[in-house]
Amino acid sequence: MAANPAAAVAETVAAVAGFESFVLGSVAMSYLFPVALFQGRSETTLTVELPRNALVDEWKLLVQAQRVDATLLQQVAQVRAYDSADSHELVVDFGTARTVSGISLPGGAEVRAVYPWLGTQFAPFAAFSAPAVAPSDAVFTELRTERLRVVVSRQLSGDELAGVSLRLPEPPSGLTIAIDGAPPVWQHPEPVQPRGGVSSPDELGWDEQSRRIVPLTAALAALAGDPLADEAPASFQLTLRTAVPCVLSLATSGTPKLRRIRRLRFGSETGTRTEFASEGRVELPLPLPAPPPGITRRIDELRWVAEGELPAERVLPPLGPEPALATGVPVLAELLVDAGRAVAVRLPAGSGLASLTALRLPLAVDGDGAELRVVLWSADPSQPGGVPLEPLPRGSSEPVTLSAAAPGAAEVWVRFDFAEPQALDDGAMPWAVLVAARGNVRWALAAASASAGDPLNAQLPRRGPPNGPFKALPQPLQDPGGVLDARARLRLVGLPPKDAPLAPLDLQLDAAAAVALTPTAKGAAGSLVPPGGVASTTPLLRLTSRVAGSVVWRDIDVISDV
Repeated sequence: MAANPAAAVAETVAAVAGFESFVLGSVAMSYLFPVALFQGRSETTLTVELPRNALVDEWKLLVQAQRVDATLLQQVAQVRAYDSADSHELVVDFGTARTVSGISLPGGAEVRAVYPWLGTQFAPFAAFSAPAVAPSDAVFTELRTERLRVVVSRQLSGDELAGVSLRLPEPPSGLTIAIDGAPPVWQHPEPVQPRGGVSSPDELGWDEQSRRIVPLTAALAALAGDPLADEAPASFQLTLRTAVPCVLSLATSGTPKLRRIRRLRFGSETGTRTEFASEGRVELPLPLPAPPPGITRRIDELRWVAEGELPAERVLPPLGPEPALATGVPVLAELLVDAGRAVAVRLPAGSGLASLTALRLPLAVDGDGAELRVVLWSADPSQPGGVPLEPLPRGSSEPVTLSAAAPGAAEVWVRFDFAEPQALDDGAMPWAVLVAARGNVRWALAAASASAGDPLNAQLPRRGPPNGPFKALPQPLQDPGGVLDARARLRLVGLPPKDAPLAPLDLQLDAAAAVALTPTAKGAAGSLVPPGGVASTTPLLRLTSRVAGSVVWRDIDVISDV
């Protein structure tokens, strides 16, 4: 940002304290204001530098438009000189109506008479006629005129013409600010009215030095905010003009408040595709330029467009639960399921699903493989905890065959689809019983959650023969004070109610709170505005999906402080 030197200092001719009075014949004329003899100007400029990808949150200008008494004639009018052997005249052409009350000639030249313009011709009677001794400074009653005819004592040289000055007593008016020659972005057509006793400029009006603060935030913001622009600043010229020459200055007030908006690029593209082979999480680093040394960037907002057609099913939870670990071993406890031993788990209420289409279980297979299925059982409302009562009609899943694996093989999340959707009632959630037709699998257990509202806490496991009864685990595995307060790990797959849809995706920036989003075939715009922003040198976008599918992310804009 660069400002012109203060015109009021560079162009000062004199400063006179008090009041100025003139005697014209028998009429005494007084200017009842402090006389400040400056060379007025009608225009001044200020060059500001603004990155094209900046978001302008605040930018204010300090404007001064202070009345002057003396203004060089050639700054406000065109002058034509007519000279003959016995006559010397100047025609002053303002080009518009101006109020004038005096004219001063340099080099001892004298003003003999002044005639105003009447619209079609000069007046036949002078507004000023010199006394016996003609003055170099002629002061007369204020005239509102477009031209003056000034009779002078001798021919003036070019340098002398450049030194002719006028008295323009009216206050500045018709102020405008334009940017790079475009139409004005700020206007003040009325005369400037200083407020006595106000010593500091503000946005309410003009202070006693004819200064005020002008907000230019919106106008400058319209010139920037391009997320695809490069980082280099662009220069803009602000021009302050006035219809009445005056002490005119323009400067930036305070420190502008700027942020940056950047569209992420993935190579040469502004979009990227994220594939979800199943429910789960994908982490996407944000390719931003490094912040200045020693500064941690604060991200205030993230915007995007998400395209995709994802299935209506939802998998809950999309992450975890994780097995309870013990020092030196992969898991603290796991249950064995084979042809003679089954495991029953009470399904949690409050999932947000209206119907159940499948279950996902984390299983590890040993030996020659296994054939498994899940059977839903009703809960006995007469028994504490609603123990498994009997299999539900059409509540059996399709059989699933698992291939042979080496002893100790890692677990995989296995999907068990039901032949038809199972309606869910939070007041009577069923039990899921995992049975094996052949082979055996291991089902690692989780520890109960410290959060009372966690659905995991309802997933109490029981064991027994495939046809029941199913008994609770030994107390050391089912007691907060025991070895493990065990819970079974599973994920529900189903459809939410139509009047309470559940978004397929969550988006999270670093550790900020996640927001839900639903892509559409044509693209759905979304935004994330973490309270207080996210301070990070290497920000990470975490995308969590409740369903398998593909999503295209485009027009990802990051708004940050630097």
